[in-house]
Amino acid sequence: MIGKEESKKLGQFMITISKDDTFKEQQWSLRDISKLIKRLQYQKGKKNTFLNFKLQHNILFYALSRYTIADRNKYLDKLCEILAMKETLNLNKNEINELKETYNTETKLIEEGNNEKISFLLKKKI
Repeated sequence: MIGKEESKKLGQFMITISKDDTFKEQQWSLRDISKLIKRLQYQKGKKNTFLNFKLQHNILFYALSRYTIADRNKYLDKLCEILAMKETLNLNKNEINELKETYNTETKLIEEGNNEKISFLLKKKI
């Protein structure tokens, strides 16, 4: 189960993004929040699988997944601006820069192990 604080921040993010004219064409719904909560719950049970993956990564990656690749950069800065707001996640400038850098970093497929290979995706530090 995700905590009260994460739930509160997620709800405030949804309210804020719903009021922003930038995102009027694709409104967020309770279905979107439910999907994110399920994703967060799943990841909490797999701590060794989702390393350094935080609430802000989940929100940003999920929010941008609804747009075409060509349109994503158009929304990236505005989403980060909302995530930096005190009412939502209150991310500082360094956290925003790290989030953008992580998003823009190429994803790599890594395989480790000798007898039993383990494959995982790496995107900067997550």
